[in-house]
Amino acid sequence: KITGLLNGQNLVTRIETTIPNPVLGDMPVVVTFASYKTFGAMKFPTHILQKQGGSRTFELNVASAAANVAKAAPTVPENVLKAVARPEELKSEKMADGVWMIYGGHNSVLVEFRDYLAVIEAPVDEARSLAVIAEVKRLVPNKPIKYVINTHHHFDHSGGLRTFVAQGAAVITHEGNKEFYQWAWKQPRTMQPDELSKKPTEAQFITFKTKYVLSDGVRDLEVHLDFGDMHDRFLSFAYLPKEKILIEADDFSAWYSTPWSLAMWNNLLGNLTRLQLDPVTIAPLHGPISPMEVWLKRLRDDTR
Repeated sequence: KITGLLNGQNLVTRIETTIPNPVLGDMPVVVTFASYKTFGAMKFPTHILQKQGGSRTFELNVASAAANVAKAAPTVPENVLKAVARPEELKSEKMADGVWMIYGGHNSVLVEFRDYLAVIEAPVDEARSLAVIAEVKRLVPNKPIKYVINTHHHFDHSGGLRTFVAQGAAVITHEGNKEFYQWAWKQPRTMQPDELSKKPTEAQFITFKTKYVLSDGVRDLEVHLDFGDMHDRFLSFAYLPKEKILIEADDFSAWYSTPWSLAMWNNLLGNLTRLQLDPVTIAPLHGPISPMEVWLKRLRDDTR
């Protein structure tokens, strides 16, 4: 359903609709059109603003507009026309005893403890998390998933958290994220009900300010705030001190390099130095496992 609002000159000033979102549930989308100007025989808005879930997601200031410009009709590629949604496909790689990378477009990491399991990151949506949970049960069938560790609130990294909560896992996340999740998860979910909305369960949060350690007396898993990160103020990373494995999101990936990568990489390195951590392996939540020396080499090369 789309609702439109016209003004006295029959100009569209606002449209509203609702779409399903894994984090925000029935998410309102509002687009406003303002400051109409005449371009030739046509009136067109020179300011267009879109908000999703109350947050600004798109803003356009229009300098000029033309009607019915002769152009070739756009064509849709054949592979797009025939595309169908494929089931989640996962691949696991063992990094150490009791530690696995679960690959996808967004990765998760499984860490086995003496009596329970912890999964680092529940990305994208419920379908992805259900696939991760199935893979976890295949790898370690006789232990419960007690904790899901969340690096930050961005939707591609938090869209599957509710699925783990529905399965009884507690959420370990920075204290700055808790209030947002509590608010978001109270929103209606009539368009695309998930497991948690079908069987409501109170989410259990374990929060920290700068550091949290998950331990069973045999294995330690540290979660640290990535101070000064420009990607997200509450971005956190995980570290396995015995295995010397760093699990991080969005700061480093062998898959990509962006203009701001160097700043984020250096900031993460500064945090590792400050905390006196000595990783040998990086397990990015985007991309393949990398030796630490590969990352350091790229830092040196980009600094030159």
